[in-house]
Amino acid sequence: MKENFLSLKSNLTQSAEGWEKFYSKPNPWGYVGDFNDRIRNQIIINLVRWSKRKKALDIACGEGSLTKALSPYVKSIKAFDISSRAIESAKKNYAAENIEYFQQYMKEFSSKMGTFDLITCAEVIYYLKPQEIEKVLAEVQKSLAEGGYFVLTTRTDYWFGFDEFVELLQQYFTIVTIVPVWRPDNLFYKAVKRAFSIFSPFLDRVYRSWLLSIDPRKPGMCAYVCMGLAAVS
Repeated sequence: MKENFLSLKSNLTQSAEGWEKFYSKPNPWGYVGDFNDRIRNQIIINLVRWSKRKKALDIACGEGSLTKALSPYVKSIKAFDISSRAIESAKKNYAAENIEYFQQYMKEFSSKMGTFDLITCAEVIYYLKPQEIEKVLAEVQKSLAEGGYFVLTTRTDYWFGFDEFVELLQQYFTIVTIVPVWRPDNLFYKAVKRAFSIFSPFLDRVYRSWLLSIDPRKPGMCAYVCMGLAAVS
């Protein structure tokens, strides 16, 4: 894996202080009510809703949009983020009786937290260094209950290649499917997204079908749906 991968936001530090500053602004990602965020959540829900999950964990949950979207489909869900401001916002805006939000740094995540039937990690793991990514994947593997699923959404067009990332995941998991959830904002994709967003939510299903028809090897964000392997020695 490349050692000097690029961050989506080169000016965003990996320190706790940097994330606290980032979340000091309202809606810092700009995704509250965003078309892309809603479509992403719908796709992930459709991937897991058919299988009843009792205990779930959302790693680096941010302000809790995905956590709240998943909550009706699980008995309980824990969700953590490095930023106390993000957790405060999640508790205020994306609360549910079966959600427990708390503060923790993703790279310090440990299987000591327990086992889970579903673990999600959306659009954030690329902020870690390569060796930290591998550590998190190893801890996730140990944290999956038998028959559990790990859904990781990330992009592989900036810091390592698609095939390289698949090989990394296969060291820890069996990949069940890879599903596109977002495309780069070049002029063509912007035009398509804009056209569908005007008629949302009526044409959301059509837009999702169009996304799913795209080759996941093309640049963009994909959801990697995985099941655990036997412990890696």
